[in-house]
Amino acid sequence: MNLKIKDFNEINGTVKAPPSKSYSHRAVILASLANGTSKLYDVLYSEDVLASIRACEALGAVITKKKEIILKGGKSVKMDYLEVQGTGEEAPFSRKDLNTLLELGEKGNKDLIKAQRKALEKIAVEVLGEEVPDEIVIATNNAHKLEEIGDILNDLDYKIYSLNDVDLGGIEIVEDGKSYSLIERMKASAYLNSHLRYF
Repeated sequence: MNLKIKDFNEINGTVKAPPSKSYSHRAVILASLANGTSKLYDVLYSEDVLASIRACEALGAVITKKKEIILKGGKSVKMDYLEVQGTGEEAPFSRKDLNTLLELGEKGNKDLIKAQRKALEKIAVEVLGEEVPDEIVIATNNAHKLEEIGDILNDLDYKIYSLNDVDLGGIEIVEDGKSYSLIERMKASAYLNSHLRYF
């Protein structure tokens, strides 16, 4: 879009940013940890933000949806806001509790996406993208290599299997490719031909 701006002496106005789910999560959590009462405006009340609100309430914060009247452009305007009475404890839960909370949040997100895919049916891929598998077969039986790869993928919550785990340890592959990438493609093709979903 092209805009032409003529000569001017002064610009006045207000730009209202749309609500952000990411910012809403952070604002609710930080206000819950703070000392005193916070007012949060333009909160995006999505399912996962509401889950964050419930989690913070369970940890001791008092969160209430309220309205107030403000003057805007000489007119009275009714504004919605979220009042958060923080715990003032800064870290009101242990590392173990935090990890449990994160695990529950991750499970909740996965369950929510699964429900969304079911509801969207044929357009699910278009809206949510391809479904990422949570299982990976590594083309090796080397225990040390499996451990190294498992450490790298630890935060991604993948289930990792060796060839023996899926009864493919006996497949013989001649690794005569001229590059590592070609050899890997040859191995992938061989396992696919053995009716394995190889990622």
